[in-house]
Amino acid sequence: MILWFKLIPALFIMSFGLHLTIRVSGCFDQWSRARVAVLSYWPMLCALVLVIPSPYVYVHFTARGIWRDAQPSMPVFLLILSAALYTLTACSWFLYKGMKFVGRSENMLQKRRQVRFILLAYLLGGVLCIGVAYFNHKLYFTAAFSYPEPSTFGLILFAFLIRYAMTRYEFLPSIERRYKILYDRSPIAILLTDRQERVIDANPAAQTLFGVPTISLLKAQFADLLLPYEGRMRNTGARTEIRVTVPPDPGLAARIVQIEREGIVSGGEPYEYLLIRDMTESIQAEERITFMAYHDPLTGLGNRRRLQETLPELLELVEGGQEPSAALLLMDLDRFKHVNDTKGHHVGDLLLRHVGGLLQQRAMRAELICRLGGDEFALLFRGSEEETVQLCEDILRGFQEPFEYEGESLTVSASIGVCLSPAYGTNSEQLLQYADMAMYDAKKGGRGRYALFTGKLKEAQEAAHSLELQMAEAMKEERFVLYYQPQIDLGSGEVCGVEALIRWVEKDGTVRPPGEFIRIAEENGAIVHLGRWVLEEACRAGRAWMELSDGITRLEPHEGKGEWSISINVSNRELAGRGYLEHVDSILAETGFPPKHLQLEMTESVTITEEEHQLHLFTEIAGRGIRLAMDDFGTGYSTFSVIQTLPFHIFKLDKSMIDDIVTASHTRHIVKAMIIMAHSLNQRVVAEGVETAEQVEVLRELGCDAVQGYYYSRPLPEEELLAWLKARRESQR
Repeated sequence: MILWFKLIPALFIMSFGLHLTIRVSGCFDQWSRARVAVLSYWPMLCALVLVIPSPYVYVHFTARGIWRDAQPSMPVFLLILSAALYTLTACSWFLYKGMKFVGRSENMLQKRRQVRFILLAYLLGGVLCIGVAYFNHKLYFTAAFSYPEPSTFGLILFAFLIRYAMTRYEFLPSIERRYKILYDRSPIAILLTDRQERVIDANPAAQTLFGVPTISLLKAQFADLLLPYEGRMRNTGARTEIRVTVPPDPGLAARIVQIEREGIVSGGEPYEYLLIRDMTESIQAEERITFMAYHDPLTGLGNRRRLQETLPELLELVEGGQEPSAALLLMDLDRFKHVNDTKGHHVGDLLLRHVGGLLQQRAMRAELICRLGGDEFALLFRGSEEETVQLCEDILRGFQEPFEYEGESLTVSASIGVCLSPAYGTNSEQLLQYADMAMYDAKKGGRGRYALFTGKLKEAQEAAHSLELQMAEAMKEERFVLYYQPQIDLGSGEVCGVEALIRWVEKDGTVRPPGEFIRIAEENGAIVHLGRWVLEEACRAGRAWMELSDGITRLEPHEGKGEWSISINVSNRELAGRGYLEHVDSILAETGFPPKHLQLEMTESVTITEEEHQLHLFTEIAGRGIRLAMDDFGTGYSTFSVIQTLPFHIFKLDKSMIDDIVTASHTRHIVKAMIIMAHSLNQRVVAEGVETAEQVEVLRELGCDAVQGYYYSRPLPEEELLAWLKARRESQR
């Protein structure tokens, strides 16, 4: 039994040794646990053979007086010897491969020494253990006296060498060393305090954070290291998290830290374990993210999200009676797109920054100033209607100062819409909607002004919306028709053309003039569809008239004054859209209407909007043989350079210039000057809104080329126009 107690631990030691050599170098870390267990612990299975009863497992004793010679059976001897040889060979191979593995890295010097020394220990211990095992049976012992076999000295030598490795190369305490590395290398400051809250241990990160040497940090009172921070404290079970501020060194900013405390007991003594994280950068990053989420990056003002969150809070104060009234101001820059297109987007951005600074200077009393996007701004203001009006006037006065860029002065204006609460709105959606209505009312009123939302404006907007819906229905049901008003050549007295005018026919037969719906169509974009329909219908009608057998519309040129034509009004939205010329070409080709008989009329506001673009477009139109007319001449902003540059063929004098031409001499002088200027450019002049014979005579004397108006005929449907033309032709024969 004593022999068995010696052999079984030896087999266990062999298995542990195999496991150690596999894991010591890290060379075989990719092996699975099952593989490691099979290769390491099969010597341990041999111990089971020794405890299982078997006729082959025994020890033969030979008595020599009082001494007995113990000799295991041959199967037991071979089993033990094979386990020893396998252990020696396998361990040597594992250590050899491990030594080659660690030898490839310059940073594993300590590991190489460990593996090399363990290999030496296995070789010496194994050779000694196996080599002298032969002499085990030569020794004698009694039941009362026993001594170690010679092979045991190999195990003793191996154990001695392992112990030496532990002290010389820090072999076995690797786990403690790893924890030490984690402690020293941790970016989180770690402190340990005693019951008096004195620091008794600190890692290097703590020394760096507090900026004091180890000697000063140890035994310092933890409370003296920190300053209060306006933060929050929250309890998380046994741990408490609090934000405090580390006092800064001279010239350095204070650091904001987050502390987690945990009470521990070791050896009967209470301690407190503190993890201190430097939160300065993360808090600053959080503040930057929050600032970006609620501010416009270009101007630094608030953004739409901030307005959406602040406006309801202000309205709650108004509704609760804490504030008597509040106002929402929506402001839009006038013709900002023109600045972007002509000067570039970088200048537009500089202008927006300038406007942001202007608002901060002129509207310091505002609760909030925001840029909603593009050139649209919003302001929240606590005050009465009179104070709000004063604020709007201060802002508009600020826009009178030009914006300077590289020595050039740019003057811009703004339109402001105002909605007061609680008078006209108690929720955010209402205020935004009504302020937007007021802003567009300010734009329609001439720009560079402000407008207050009122009940009348709301009624007008609702009426416009209703009209828009009715117009969409009428377009779907094709209840639009064309009326035509004749144009009379004053030299010959003949009809030289007609102007096509759209009309809206209600279901009950009521005819609506264009003044009631054209503005709405221009605002919602329906004017593009209507304009193309008018062009197509007029060209179809004109082609049909030219085929009539009586020739009532076949007017030959009279003294070089031009061909008979159909005039069609064109809006700026149509000209600004893509493919306008292609659409005109396709309609002319489809209907077969000659381009020389088509005349396109546009107002002065259209021609002055984008001069370079219009010059290219109008040149293309004129190149197709289509005549161009400037409608309502004298009521817009045209300059002589614009008139001279753009390829117009006809100028149409507005009705406002004709109304008092008989009684007002200064009007006659102005009209005469305009006619002389047009003739000097080889352009015809047509007067609109002629209603009396006196006006016709004055215009003839001034040299006007043609007229149209109720004096000759009101706008007529197609059938009535043809009848009128026929009757006029017959009366002149």
